[in-house]
Amino acid sequence: VISLTLLISKRYILFAELLNTFFSCSDDGPAVPTERPEPTMNASDSLALVDIYKAADGDKWLIKWDLTNWHSWGGAGAVYDSVNNEYRIVQLILNQDSSPEPQGIISERVGDLPYLVYFAAGGSGYTGEIPESLFRLQHLQHVRILGTSIGGEIPGYVFQAPSLEMLELNGNGFYGEIPDEIAEWDNPDAQCWLCFNHLSGKVPEGINIAWLQLRNNEYTEYPFDYLFTDTRVIMFNNYITGVIPDSVLNDLEALKRLWMYSAGEFTNEPDWWDGYIWPFDDEE
Repeated sequence: VISLTLLISKRYILFAELLNTFFSCSDDGPAVPTERPEPTMNASDSLALVDIYKAADGDKWLIKWDLTNWHSWGGAGAVYDSVNNEYRIVQLILNQDSSPEPQGIISERVGDLPYLVYFAAGGSGYTGEIPESLFRLQHLQHVRILGTSIGGEIPGYVFQAPSLEMLELNGNGFYGEIPDEIAEWDNPDAQCWLCFNHLSGKVPEGINIAWLQLRNNEYTEYPFDYLFTDTRVIMFNNYITGVIPDSVLNDLEALKRLWMYSAGEFTNEPDWWDGYIWPFDDEE
């Protein structure tokens, strides 16, 4: 038996149908191809998607699903499991593009898609909470929830998916402080985008990801300690004020990062601070 294994890139999701040819061999002659039945959608994945669609008010989507025909399920991406001759869901996009917008929630049933790698949802008709079950999925790498009416404080569990590389929660109704659980997300290549919300307070210590994007929130303080780490904290279009510490003023690289990432108005900022060009040679 010849089988092919699909490898999913850490940064890109491959959605393809893999066609396997199976041969039966005997001592009496050459191999003879054998027929396989038409592959189906995994039954558990199929039932979960039906519930997710209904919870999201899918019957009011501009492009509706025929729940009896999984080929019509736009936004659902699958890969072929050659061992079981079936498809498994690895991508799910639930964007509301209808007018008026459907009113629904993101169902906890998303946690019943064990091979999900990419999840996205958008539209102000979404209310409720982000399902905790989503972040228990072992293969989940990218979550993108944009422009919804989901609000409140950001739950700590959104940082705890073991394979998470990108979290985008821009343009929702989140307020308050980022929970300390973000420091448990130990992935120096990961990115977190929490822009266009109402976040404020202090940024937790000990964050170890590549980028933390906090543009267009309500912060008044910049976390200066991150200027000396590999984590880039971007805070344009907030309300950053205060005093630049001497440790930053005396370190040209840290000062450059503050100038690039904060857009703050500090009482002791250098004369050149409001310029658009870094005034120093990086080799100085």
